[in-house]
Amino acid sequence: MRAAADAVERAHALPRLRVGLHPVLADGDAALPRTRIAALLNEHGRFGDNMVRDGVWFFFLPHVPEQLAREIRAQFEAFANTGSCSIT
Repeated sequence: MRAAADAVERAHALPRLRVGLHPVLADGDAALPRTRIAALLNEHGRFGDNMVRDGVWFFFLPHVPEQLAREIRAQFEAFANTGSCSIT
């Protein structure tokens, strides 16, 4: 997410450049506010950096899949809103 503005600028400057999105679900910032995906974020409002522990939480907690879907969709929508791609 930190380099997103630079990546978007490069994608617009190089229209033949093929770009894609790698959703962030570990050790990074979320697209949605903490209030919408609290089960996914640590006390600092970021995705955790322990992928094994977080993966277990993501898999076993019943309310987490909906929050994951919501966050992943928000990241794809943010990417599409840059004009660098279209989502099909």
